Amino acid sequence: MNGHPSDDLLIERLRARAHDPARRFDEAPVPVAWIERRHGPERVEEALESGYAFSNDGMILFPAGSREAVDHHRDAPRRPPFPPATFAEVAEAERRIGHRLPEPLRRVYTEIADGGDVWDDVRGG
Repeated sequence: MNGHPSDDLLIERLRARAHDPARRFDEAPVPVAWIERRHGPERVEEALESGYAFSNDGMILFPAGSREAVDHHRDAPRRPPFPPATFAEVAEAERRIGHRLPEPLRRVYTEIADGGDVWDDVRGG
């Protein structure tokens, strides 16, 4: 690892969460059809009554780490949702904002994932 032991532990915990599709965001999408097959149509009805969001593409957005999300994503690949930024991209972002990012944040961006669209401006996307 690169930094203070507590930073190393934080980075490992963040990496584990970011790479797990059942926990990386506050909500995890699970197909309605899968819920019906696995848990029965009554579970879909319970989700509706509980106020869970339903998306137009046939997904129920369960809370991160919920039984349904963990079960559905159990065999999904564990990888970052977005690729990590390069050190050069971080340096360019720091140049643009006029100061260096705190080291733990630099490590999140370069070791875990870049956060998605936030880097499009730096990359020219």
